[in-house]
Amino acid sequence: MKYGVTLLLLAVMSAPLAALAKDEKPPMTDEQLNKMQKRLELTDEQLSEMRKIRDDGGTNKAIRAVMNDEQKAQAQEMKKQRKENSEKKAKGEKKAKGEKKAKSNSGDQI
Repeated sequence: MKYGVTLLLLAVMSAPLAALAKDEKPPMTDEQLNKMQKRLELTDEQLSEMRKIRDDGGTNKAIRAVMNDEQKAQAQEMKKQRKENSEKKAKGEKKAKGEKKAKSNSGDQI
């Protein structure tokens, strides 16, 4: 009996954590949707539908489902570019840190 209660409590307490793990990023803001409209040439109807989905608690995946295939491909390419730029920036900062550290270490030697 004690084992069953413990299992039940564990299941109940872990359910919200499992839900959080499945969730995507927070829903898109109006600013993000407006940028998408400009960059992807979304129609006013698409933008309105995306806002409705967001306001009703829908996911970003549901919002993206409103896009046509060309817009989805363009959005995917934009995401890829952002990731590459972010990685380049991170590598550049890491390299600069390493050079700065090497410079400071070389001055320590006599």
